[in-house]
This record gives sequence, structure tokens and C-alpha cells, in this order.
Amino acid sequence: MRRKLFAAAFLAAVCLTGIAPAQTLTNGVGTNIVADTVLAEARARTSAKTYVLAANDMISVEVIQPDDFKAERRVAEDGTVFLPLIENVIVGGLTLEQSRQLVREKLAKDFIINPQVTVTLTHPRPKKFTILGEVQRPAQYEFTGVDHLTLVEAIAIGGGKTGKGSLSKVLVLRIIDGKAVTYKLDAEAMIRKEGARQFEILPGDIIKVGETIL
Repeated sequence: MRRKLFAAAFLAAVCLTGIAPAQTLTNGVGTNIVADTVLAEARARTSAKTYVLAANDMISVEVIQPDDFKAERRVAEDGTVFLPLIENVIVGGLTLEQSRQLVREKLAKDFIINPQVTVTLTHPRPKKFTILGEVQRPAQYEFTGVDHLTLVEAIAIGGGKTGKGSLSKVLVLRIIDGKAVTYKLDAEAMIRKEGARQFEILPGDIIKVGETIL
């Protein structure tokens, strides 16, 4: 509970005060400490039960007994990986744990009695979002290795709003089935209201923080 309160206070301070990351949020060698901290928190939420596999994830599949084998495979665009004995297995859209269970079931059905299977993520697919407008550090950012990232976290990674930025005027542009969809969001309410529903940022999203009208 204390950790959650600390994280919330930290994100609120970054997003609402407009701290300049180039001056106060770096460690002297160009590393954005806010981005590192937020991504570390997000990665801590990611586990075998939450990370959903997709194209370009690299996974390691290991089977123990009776004939040990270990294979490292990249998930193909159609969500499949090719494995010994069971050939193409669809893991796209499954978590690591679900993938492990699927491989185990396929091996147990026709090939191995009580196979012991592990599936681990060795190299997560690159995922990027872009943040523009009234933020301290507008740019494209990666959130590789994270199962999800919230809008508030994304703004924090961008260094927080500028002095004239308005977190109540945030747009998120997303391509869905080839069509551009724009979401009008109030990130300030997401920070201030306890239990407020958070908006999840997806790969390819473009975030724009608006300007306060005086």
C-alpha cells in the first residue's frame, strides 16, 4: 500500500508541476530517471501470467524428460512458433503461462508422458509510443518488456507537462482497423481522483498534451 501511495505521489508531482527533466531528472549521463523509474514499475507488474505474446517476441521453450530439448524461437507475424514434434504452435495472444500449458498439452497428447515445460521471454518485441505537445521531452519512447503502460505513466516518461500544458486536455490518436481514432482524455482527473479508471497506452499511440487557455 505504501509503495502504491509513493508511486502515485511521485507521478502526480512529475505531471502536475512541470519539472524540467533535462535539468533535474537526469543522472548526469543523459539517462531520464523518471522514464527509468516508471518503466521499472511497469515491468515489475509484468509476469508470466500477464505478458501477452505477439509477433517479434523471442521466447525460449525448454522441455525436460525424457528427451531434453531447448529451443529459442521468434514469434512469427501469424503468432506461431515452430517447435520439435508439435511443429507450428499458435502462442500469439497468449500469456507465457498459457503458452507453457498449451505446449505441455500438445506434447502430452501424442509424444511425451508428463512433460515438464518452461516458456520464458528472452527478448521482448519493441513497443513504441509518441508524445507531443506541451510536455518537457516530446519524443518517441519505447516501453519494451512491459505488458501495459498508462497514459499518466506515458506523460511522466515524457518529463511531465510544461508550464503552460494542461493535463485535462490530452488527445490520444490510435489506428484501429486502418482507421484513425482520437480519444479526448482528462489525465489530471486520472491523477487526482482515487480509483479513477486509467487509460492504457498501446504501441503506435500518439499522445498530444494540450495548452492551458488563460
